[in-house]
Amino acid sequence: YSWYCVIRTLTGFTACHWNTACVYATEWGGRKNRSFTLIAHIVYMSVAFALFGTIAYYIRPWRQLIVALSIFGAVVFILMLPSLKDSPRWLFCNGKKKQAVANVQFAAKVNGLPVIQLKDIDEDIAVSESNASGRESVLLLLQRPRLVFITVTFYLTSAANVLIYYMLKFSAEKLSSSPYLSCWLLSLSDLPSALLIHFCSDLRRRPVNFWVQLVAVAFCFLCCIPQVRLASAVVCMAFAAVSFNYVYLYLAEVYPTTMRNRVTAGCIAVAEIGGMVSNPLVLTMDIWEVLPFLIAASVAVGPAIAPW
Repeated sequence: YSWYCVIRTLTGFTACHWNTACVYATEWGGRKNRSFTLIAHIVYMSVAFALFGTIAYYIRPWRQLIVALSIFGAVVFILMLPSLKDSPRWLFCNGKKKQAVANVQFAAKVNGLPVIQLKDIDEDIAVSESNASGRESVLLLLQRPRLVFITVTFYLTSAANVLIYYMLKFSAEKLSSSPYLSCWLLSLSDLPSALLIHFCSDLRRRPVNFWVQLVAVAFCFLCCIPQVRLASAVVCMAFAAVSFNYVYLYLAEVYPTTMRNRVTAGCIAVAEIGGMVSNPLVLTMDIWEVLPFLIAASVAVGPAIAPW
């Protein structure tokens, strides 16, 4: 058991990799394709969750389940590793113009597009972007109270949505008579969230995030009613996923490249606090079966109202 805890702790250090992948994808996709890359990220994550429920149904022993999932993830990562290149946007901002152009040439070659040449790059833009260091970006954040408030709101919104999302995920066995069916339905809730983000991508960010968060809170309260608990949980998770991922879309537009990774890292760290609290919160069902839903919904009200 001790070694299991140690290994799981080490595995936890890689848990933020999927958020890093989101930042990486948005930097490659550019401004016009940010919403598309985010939607693709959500769809793949939803499919992975659904596959997890399916695999867990056929592989019941937990040791074999962990081995099967680990092998699957390792094989996919190894196959994709040769095609993973540093983001040209990040390379330009750090003064590595030649490597950035080489990576763009590699992407153009893979996609059958005209290969860009080094002379086609506007050197003035490259130099001006490379002059901004990460340290100056952090100081810039601290010097602007409005930006600090927006950042804190992002962090709290992420934590509240992760709290709701994983609280419902961990309580799957108590949402219906079949825990596997509950897990599978909850996993598929991310798919409609991707469609909602697509339709909302051209709307104003603040009102959309407010109403989406408010709908998630409302359906979290509805989970207190046993007759509609599973259906309410599915809808609640879908809107919580929209709000959570909408933060990253919003974040990519507010902060420059030199600052985006650091702000995202802080957002991930705070969101993980919500994830850590969600599991003990499910245990409060032994005290009162609706207590975790009431607590999670109440916590999420604040971040929803804060931007207004």
